Amino acid sequence: MVCSIGYNPGRLPRGYRLSDIDIRSVISNLGVFDFGGPEHRMRLVSLHPGVTLDEVRDNTGFDVALADEVTETAVPTQQQLALLEELDPLDLRARQLKNNPPGVRPVEETAS
Repeated sequence: MVCSIGYNPGRLPRGYRLSDIDIRSVISNLGVFDFGGPEHRMRLVSLHPGVTLDEVRDNTGFDVALADEVTETAVPTQQQLALLEELDPLDLRARQLKNNPPGVRPVEETAS
């Protein structure tokens, strides 16, 4: 997890400019975002499998810009999952990710 002041001009330390900031992506439990929206606004690039745009809007405290084409995030390969296990054998990332959600969310059935 990396923290940053982001692209908020009011948070810039004296002597810094927005062009000094270089945040390329934010990966949440809902999707992948970048800062390619108007005036560096956070922009949704892809939704994780099983996540809806309404879920993102309902769980985000600001208006999220949308990429021209919002794709579905690729599911991690077995090799990538093995690498995560090797890098984090004690599953410490689960402290940062609520319930360390699986790569694919089950689709909730609605009552008919």
